[in-house]
Amino acid sequence: MGTALFRFVLHHSEAVDPTLARWLRDEIDHLLGLPTAAYVGLLGAAIVAFPLGLLWMARRRGPNPGAQAGEGSRDRGQRGAP
Repeated sequence: MGTALFRFVLHHSEAVDPTLARWLRDEIDHLLGLPTAAYVGLLGAAIVAFPLGLLWMARRRGPNPGAQAGEGSRDRGQRGAP
């Protein structure tokens, strides 16, 4: 399970110790007991959920109150100028 994932890592001798990589993979599989497809699905869901969560929080907050006409950073220093 998951051997294809580590094949490219184990190809180079200096990248990772093959015994350590196999042990880590076996320990994670033993602790979580999930198939490889579940790991891919969970990681993919997290990658998609994070930016969507940020977007949702930004929209929930509403517009920036300081971005009204005449109060933006672009107009700073020009107040009272003719």
